[in-house]
Amino acid sequence: MNALRGLFSGHSTDRVAPSDLSQPHERARALLVEDDFVNREIAKAMLESREFAVDVVTDGAAAIDAAAAHAYGIIFMDAHLPTVDGFAAAVAIRQQEQERATPRVPIVLMTADSHETVAASIRSASIDDYLGKPIDGARVDALLDTWLHGWPAPGPSTDADSAPPAALDAATLEELRRLGEVRGKDLLGDVVRLFLDSAPRRLAELYAAAASDNFTAAYEAAHGLKSAAANLGATAMSTQCAMLEQVAAAKDRTQLAAAVTAIETSAEATFAALAELDTGKSHPPPLDTTDPEPVRRTTAKRIMVVDDDALFRLATRESLRAAGFDTEEAADGIEAIRVFADYQPDLILLDAVMRGIDGFETCRRLREQPGSANVPILMVTGLNDVESVERAFHAGATGFSTKPVSYPVMIQRIQFMLRAGETEAALREHKAMLLTAQRVARLGYWRWHQASGRFDVSENLCDLCGVSADTSPSDIEGFLALVHDDDRAQVGERLQAAVRDRRASTFDYRVTRMNGDVAIVQQDLELITGTTGDVLLGTVQDVTEQRRSAERIRRMAYFDTLTGLASRNHLMQHIEETIKVARRRTQEFTLLLLDLDGFKDVNDSLGHDLGDAMLVSVAQRLQSVVRDIDFVARLGGDEFCILLDDSSDAVDAADVATRCLDAINQPLDLASHSWRPQASIGLARFPDDGDSASDLLKAADSAMYAAKQSGKHRFAFYRPEMTEQTERRLAHEQNLRVAIDNSEFELHYQPQIDLHSGHIVAVEALVRWRRSENELVLPVEFISTLERIGLICRLGNWVLLAACRQAAAWADAGLPEIRMAVNISPLHLHDPTLVATVRSALAETGLPANLLEIELTESAVQSDATSLRVLRELQGLGVRISIDDFGTGYSSLGSLRNLPINTLKVDRVFVADVLDNSSDAVMLGTIIGLAHALGFNVVAEGVEQREQAAVLAGLSCDLAQGYHFSFPVQADAIPALVDRGPFFSIATRTHWAQTAAQRGASDA
Repeated sequence: MNALRGLFSGHSTDRVAPSDLSQPHERARALLVEDDFVNREIAKAMLESREFAVDVVTDGAAAIDAAAAHAYGIIFMDAHLPTVDGFAAAVAIRQQEQERATPRVPIVLMTADSHETVAASIRSASIDDYLGKPIDGARVDALLDTWLHGWPAPGPSTDADSAPPAALDAATLEELRRLGEVRGKDLLGDVVRLFLDSAPRRLAELYAAAASDNFTAAYEAAHGLKSAAANLGATAMSTQCAMLEQVAAAKDRTQLAAAVTAIETSAEATFAALAELDTGKSHPPPLDTTDPEPVRRTTAKRIMVVDDDALFRLATRESLRAAGFDTEEAADGIEAIRVFADYQPDLILLDAVMRGIDGFETCRRLREQPGSANVPILMVTGLNDVESVERAFHAGATGFSTKPVSYPVMIQRIQFMLRAGETEAALREHKAMLLTAQRVARLGYWRWHQASGRFDVSENLCDLCGVSADTSPSDIEGFLALVHDDDRAQVGERLQAAVRDRRASTFDYRVTRMNGDVAIVQQDLELITGTTGDVLLGTVQDVTEQRRSAERIRRMAYFDTLTGLASRNHLMQHIEETIKVARRRTQEFTLLLLDLDGFKDVNDSLGHDLGDAMLVSVAQRLQSVVRDIDFVARLGGDEFCILLDDSSDAVDAADVATRCLDAINQPLDLASHSWRPQASIGLARFPDDGDSASDLLKAADSAMYAAKQSGKHRFAFYRPEMTEQTERRLAHEQNLRVAIDNSEFELHYQPQIDLHSGHIVAVEALVRWRRSENELVLPVEFISTLERIGLICRLGNWVLLAACRQAAAWADAGLPEIRMAVNISPLHLHDPTLVATVRSALAETGLPANLLEIELTESAVQSDATSLRVLRELQGLGVRISIDDFGTGYSSLGSLRNLPINTLKVDRVFVADVLDNSSDAVMLGTIIGLAHALGFNVVAEGVEQREQAAVLAGLSCDLAQGYHFSFPVQADAIPALVDRGPFFSIATRTHWAQTAAQRGASDA
């Protein structure tokens, strides 16, 4: 009856005995542990409709407390819960029961995982039963009937004439009626008559076996009765038979008589109920269970049903044919082998326990038959213990299903297995075609077996590497010895990465043949999981000529043959790529166009050979001036171009131009003459001077000619206003130096609201520059400048001390604890005195370290070993670490899991469209869920609407910050905001959480 009941057959002393509700005041109460809103509401409604008082909790820790505080009749526990999962909670509840000597309460696990997946965990956690998701009402009734005998369950109708007797399951009877209507037969009547014909004989066999203590015969008789009763919907009788199975398997004489009596009682009730079903009906002639349809439907999938229970074969045959399948039957294993050879089925349904050779041996023999290797075999049996499952798969079964059978579910499973078989056949055909193609293309391959270390090499790969089969490598080290010395370490790392990350990859490297020749090969890696463990498969192809030809073509297209610099085409492509990056990052860059002054005179007087020598020398001098990340190209003739990448300062570009002029003007000996080359340079800035490669080159060209007209051997910017801009920048820097010296900065504070309580629990300190009495300058206008001129650490130290003083002052004034969040620059993180500064500020102000939170960007946290060491030292003081603007950089939650951080502050971009864009809501929910799973708190910034706050609360976000709650305010305004009370009500949060769940359900 229960899909996982067999898991507990080895722990009978720990199992919960089914209750007769002798204490209804205790059994009327159920505990539901479920964190998903939709599943929680469905399960709660089902239990309440069955007259249970339901207590609901949403995590494992709360479940443990509830089980200790109250007496429950049954506990329904979700497997995957926050804080403590369902398995760990069950273990804790069992421990409480032992320590307090209280009755053991049935625990039912609710999960969408298959029972094979969670079987071992269920057993180790002492969980009693299993309820699959989505939750089925009939399954809930069956569970309650098993563990709480006598508990009332709602019937589908109040009409006494139409309601089925209590001993029979209404859903099963209705399904048999429906199938009969589809097939145009009285299928229910056939099944009932067949049961009434066979059950008395099986009961007699059971009584005789029990009387003689023949446990084997008693087990077989009980198993047959269990299957027959389950097929008919006689749930109570099937359950009692299953219990007798366990008694017989354990050879427990003390329980045998009681188990037989229980079966006898349930059988009498079943027979009476069946008689009531047949009241007023005429009795047809004896039932013929043979196949009434000898004509085969050649286009239908063929299913062979092997079972010694004629009732099961009858019901299964009709269900399958109603679904469009063709069927053939066998009553035992010997007949199954014969039928298989003639029928050639597409799938086999096989009972495990049969007279003669059992289903496991039958499965093994079927697998020995020609053409059976790829035929799915689904074991369908009343056995449901782990040992039987393992025996089935060991015998060659493809799947395992327990009785009683839900025919709609079984048909869906059969269709899935058939589709999977077709897919597998297509893959086998594709593999054969691939092997043929490899032989034609002379591809080589190798296999590295991880468990044994065995290394197999194909014959084609031996030929490629120039080794014989006798001297071919037998392990991975031998293969790596064939790799070129300069590539060996990299190849070894790629192989280890493929095993570690379980990802396919493709890359090139060189191998050294036995004759000394070097070949370039392309390597495809794929990790395959087989029956003997992981196997790393490498496919190798000789691409030496292709790569060399491609390199020759690339150099001709992208590089200048005289100087080795990039060509004009290469430059244009690089400029366009740089523009794309600059637009995405809102950056600027500079293009320098250089033309030699008087080069025509050199060519005319010394000849083209010496002119070329001068061009080569100039190219080398330009490369010595610029950085590795900058790009130098020869446009043609005596024109060169330099792209200064990642340059945000025009003054820096002017400095590079000056150094280029100096380098070019150094003495150069040509034909016994010393020359001092000169050049004019034009500079153009993106995006001010052009937003395309051609526009920028035109602007730089105009500036270059302006430089020549101004006297040559100088540079000029495309915009004459560059001098004025430089002067303004210098004035801005000087004003900031004065502001630091005169303490012209002040702090404002923006509250952070706890979305669970609605109260202020933290504030973020935001620095402002009071440039004049009526002018307040935001950080975006001065932070980058302070970083460039080296004053950011002075400002950061002042902010840290001032913020700590203010937080301590609020505490002294009687305000609740308020955590202070302070932003620091990535450059400040490299200040060797930072940790000492924080320690001193905490000591001076008396502020507890846990009330100070330091915020940094993602790049600062992951930058280098020094930064990580400083962060760990700060955490060692008790200070919290937060990642600001999370999601705008290139890191991931997975890359942050081992870093010393406490909080993720989600960037406002994820909050802005959360009400209108469902993908943003899904992404935000995913970030919050994964962050919680990694132990991080989550703060959402940029909350400007009440509805945004409600959605965040529904997604279990911890804190929120934004204009909806408060603009940044001065320190004296914070106490009034704290006294104002909750910014966000629990009722509002609950309403919007439910609305979000309902929207999600309707969208689904």
